[in-house]
Amino acid sequence: MKENIDFTVKKPPAEAFAALTDLDMMIKFGEDPKSPVKMRATRVDGRPKNGLGSAVDLTVQGAGQSMRMETVEWDPPKRCVRKLESPDLTAVVAFDFKEHPEGSLVTAELTIEAKSLLFKMMLPVLAKKIASEKLKLADKMKEGLA
Repeated sequence: MKENIDFTVKKPPAEAFAALTDLDMMIKFGEDPKSPVKMRATRVDGRPKNGLGSAVDLTVQGAGQSMRMETVEWDPPKRCVRKLESPDLTAVVAFDFKEHPEGSLVTAELTIEAKSLLFKMMLPVLAKKIASEKLKLADKMKEGLA
C-alpha cells in the first residue's frame, strides 16, 4: 500500500525540514488530543537526537504493539526517510522538500507492507482509513509549522 500527499507551507525548505523532521515535535504531535493519529513516542537511548540513526519507539493506540521508527535517510533540507518495523508490518515514511513560490512544497509518502496474515487482511481497511485522514494530517502538520 502506498499513499502520497503534497502540501505547501509558508516557510523555506530548511525551516520546514527542521520542523517536520524533529522527533521532539513528533512526540508532542502524538500527545496532542486533537491529533488524528493517537500514539505515544519515546526516544531510544544511545541514539542521535536527530539525523541518520535517530530513533523512537512508537505505540499506536489500537495497534496493540510497539514499533521502532529509525531514520534511514537524512539529506537536509531535501529529504528524510524513516522506517518502522514490527513483526506484522514494515512502514516507510519519506518527506521531500522543494522550493515553492509560497515557501515549500512538501511531499509525504507512506508505504506499508504487511507481513502477517492478520495485517494482510486488515490492509484494505487501513488504506481506506489513511486515505480518509490524510488531509486532516496534512492540515495538522501545516498548523504545527505556522
